Amino acid sequence: MTPSLQAKVKAIHNIVVKTLNNHNHTDHYLTEVPSSEVLTLGIYACLENSGNYSKTLKQFREYIIFNQILEKSRFGRRLARVIDFVPFVIDLVQKQSRAVILNTPDLTTQRNTFVVDTKPIPICENIRIYRCRLAGNHWSKVDKDYRGFTASKRQYYYGFKLNLLIDCLGIPKEYSLHPASIGDLQTFYHLNLDLPSNSEILADKIYNCLDVEECLKLQQISLTPIRKKNMKQNRNYQEQLRVRMFRKPVETSLSMYCELVPRLRAVSINGCAIKAHLSVLAFTFFQAFRVGVLG
Repeated sequence: MTPSLQAKVKAIHNIVVKTLNNHNHTDHYLTEVPSSEVLTLGIYACLENSGNYSKTLKQFREYIIFNQILEKSRFGRRLARVIDFVPFVIDLVQKQSRAVILNTPDLTTQRNTFVVDTKPIPICENIRIYRCRLAGNHWSKVDKDYRGFTASKRQYYYGFKLNLLIDCLGIPKEYSLHPASIGDLQTFYHLNLDLPSNSEILADKIYNCLDVEECLKLQQISLTPIRKKNMKQNRNYQEQLRVRMFRKPVETSLSMYCELVPRLRAVSINGCAIKAHLSVLAFTFFQAFRVGVLG
């Protein structure tokens, strides 16, 4: 493990410790390995080892980053107990990102601009959908809730659908995770949208819904999707060009998310969901290190 990676581990651990302390999380008095170290190991597994727990635990034993490392089975059970703190860790990183945006003069016009997009998270290859038994109880009978369709690739997949709301630096602000059969616009309804006043959300064509736009205007939030060809509302060429140009670098950063964890590997659907949440958190730290929000 290089010194740069060790510095990243320390930075991640500091953020996790602050989050757990802010929410008054305490471990049992007989606990030898703190929950902060468990969550840090899970984040590092998705950040550097594509979600491979065994490889990550082995590395930390060799380089003695922490005093004691759990076994893989015990580590998985401990990780499931602290997975609910993932949104709070993202919120703490987002606060630091917000401070950087407000102190950067070049981002004055973009400080209240956010981008929403969806990403498929497959848990098996497309040819193995009918043989995957993670969410099914019988051979060739899979749970249809976890089977979705990617229009851009024109193919079906089996897994989850991730809805990400990110800021102008490419760092996630909020996210929601659902089975793959849920529509993109339906996943958007589950976002809290705790945004500053007069914020703007840039979206794809799938988010064209006039009712949603009117409801968000009451919250002083404007939703600006790329208009479909058969729609007549707000078809301003300059506005549509601005949305497309702003979304390009953000979509490029979202493609890096797929490289962190190409496919979820677990023995249960709950294990896949845990790795999906950790992958979002790992992507948050990846972007924060890349743009210099975290040292």
